[in-house]
Amino acid sequence: MKLGVYSVFDDKAVCYSRPFFASNNAVACRSFAGAVTSQAPDNALLANPGDYKLFRLGEFDDSCGSLVSCNPLLLISGDEVISHVKTE
Repeated sequence: MKLGVYSVFDDKAVCYSRPFFASNNAVACRSFAGAVTSQAPDNALLANPGDYKLFRLGEFDDSCGSLVSCNPLLLISGDEVISHVKTE
């Protein structure tokens, strides 16, 4: 099965978080949106959503172990998640 490789970029720290895997871009965006809107008291993403952006970094094939990178592809920002939630 081929899985997308994703990471959240922090504009203030100027670095990417540890990558995670998801079956497709929509699932990765849903996970990111859940993290951004989590009401946990120490949630830095909710406190500063404009500082964070979700990127696709490549693809991992778990049947053969290959990992193919690509230029980081911006999928959604924390501000876009918050804007979408407010319009619902």
